[in-house]
Amino acid sequence: MLFRREVLQITSGISEAGNVRWELALCLLLAWGICYICVFRGVRTTGKVCFLQTTTNATPVFNSC
Repeated sequence: MLFRREVLQITSGISEAGNVRWELALCLLLAWGICYICVFRGVRTTGKVCFLQTTTNATPVFNSC
């Protein structure tokens, strides 16, 4: 319920369009930019980016234990 109400901000119908969520739009733009850079730079760089992202995301989990 929180996800639908706060993050998605689903309106009551199609007649109410709602507002643009700029933080989500910028996050989507950043994700597309990272994908573009990975494809443009090639497979070798993509592997390095994935390794860096995995270790960066796992570090807080290990630190909290």
